[in-house]
Amino acid sequence: MLSAGRTALALLGLLAAALPSMPLSAQTAPSVSGVSITSDAGSDSTYVQNDTITVLVVFSDSVDVTGTPQLALTVDTLTRQADYVSGTGTDSLMFRYVLPGSSTDRDSDGISVDSTALTLPSGATIRQAGSSTVNASLGLGTHALSDDRNHQVARRPAMAPIHFQTNPASDQTFAAGEYVHLRITWNTRVDKPSWQSARLAIEIGEDTVTAMPVQQNPWAIWFRYQVTEADLDEDGISLPAGALTNVGSVTLEGTLVEADNDLSAVTLTDTVTHKVNGAKAVPHVTNTTIESEAGND
Repeated sequence: MLSAGRTALALLGLLAAALPSMPLSAQTAPSVSGVSITSDAGSDSTYVQNDTITVLVVFSDSVDVTGTPQLALTVDTLTRQADYVSGTGTDSLMFRYVLPGSSTDRDSDGISVDSTALTLPSGATIRQAGSSTVNASLGLGTHALSDDRNHQVARRPAMAPIHFQTNPASDQTFAAGEYVHLRITWNTRVDKPSWQSARLAIEIGEDTVTAMPVQQNPWAIWFRYQVTEADLDEDGISLPAGALTNVGSVTLEGTLVEADNDLSAVTLTDTVTHKVNGAKAVPHVTNTTIESEAGND
């Protein structure tokens, strides 16, 4: 016969076996413990077209990820979704958003991340590592990010087609002493461009020479090169790779951004009508004669 103590222990054991098991982790579901923008916005603290923005979300415990969770970035009044890219099995998840090449987004106050920014589209989960039932808490709480001027967004001004602003004096061919003027146009209005330091390389025959800036306005920069006696190009002036350099920073709607120097997709028009022959004499007046008669008086 069992003693009263043993009987009580036996009953407790039977009761415990009959109750459904409750995982201890249910009381400690992983929660967000930190959020930070980890990408580098550059010396001007500004992201522009084709730049990548990365944000790290840290949890209080390791998590497993399925599908593609998203983190909403607030860019001015717009919402841009950063997609999950890595980190499953750890406590740190990386999210990434790439500004499209056609982006016109601007935010001079800087990117922010709301407390409800982390979401799970259809098929996505974030759960405690090793568990198929314990979902992580998605709220960012006090770890939400307010506007950060170290992470601004702007549209980088680029260049439109290049045009000749002067024509040869004769025979569609520049002679020694003549000036070749070219204009490069921005694709948007900018303020205070650093045009004095800009340089434009042009190809004349087999030689590359430098055209210097002479004028600017919020839409364009003008360059000038004076033809020498040694210059010769029977096919017309052209642009080498990397023709435009040292454009520097411009101010676009109050935000200082680096201008795009890439002219790889830009064309120089009318090259065949702008040949060069420095040995050719520039037409000029050699004599003036009055041919008319003044009459008897």
